[in-house]
Amino acid sequence: MQLAKITSYDESDNLVTQDKLLNHIFMEYGDGAGQDEQKYFMLNGDIYKLENTFIGSLNNKIKNYKKKNIFIDTPNLKRWERNKHETDYNNLFKNDVNTIVIHPYKHKYIELCDFIKYDDKNLYLFFVKDGFEGTIRDLSYQIFNTTKIIETDINSDCSFLKGFYNAFKNLYSTNIIINQENFVNLFKTRSIKYIFSFRDKSNRELEKSPESFASNIAKFSLIDLVQKMNMIDHGSLKIQQIESV
Repeated sequence: MQLAKITSYDESDNLVTQDKLLNHIFMEYGDGAGQDEQKYFMLNGDIYKLENTFIGSLNNKIKNYKKKNIFIDTPNLKRWERNKHETDYNNLFKNDVNTIVIHPYKHKYIELCDFIKYDDKNLYLFFVKDGFEGTIRDLSYQIFNTTKIIETDINSDCSFLKGFYNAFKNLYSTNIIINQENFVNLFKTRSIKYIFSFRDKSNRELEKSPESFASNIAKFSLIDLVQKMNMIDHGSLKIQQIESV
């Protein structure tokens, strides 16, 4: 692990970044069992012992999001069957009006979101995960990365959104019925809601009992995302839990 490296390349296979793999690991693990278990974070090569007061503060911050109107119910969100995967769930929306299913398409290695819904005032970008666990960190990164791209695009010539539209339209012509100008205007003229969406198969409610979810990394990642999204001018983060049936 100490010798391993992680690298990234551009579209022409030129080296862009290189660093030790250990500096990019973010994981949670425990020592002991039951009530005596001690939790730890490994973050950027350093190890942090998690005190009960820290874990309690994570839970309290998430509960407070309900008062701040971060937990919402968006229109026409379908329920998720227990034996279905993320792709199956996303595909449920393919024939809905004012809806564009993006998954699994990526433009310039970036997945804009899983699916889009819109009305006269709002644009909802849904990012979907099955389970509130360690992989939530990946979802948080995806949302913030997409947010920064859209923020930059809206403040410039919207080249990414235009390029995305053209490439996506060519591949999935039956899935998008508006023209390029109207597609870009969805982002420029509506209130953008980035929807952090997940299901818990037991239907535990995160907004009421975050302590029932074991993954402190998921909680930490969500809280970190909320804080970073407060700096965004065009759009806001919302959390919606998907009902499992």
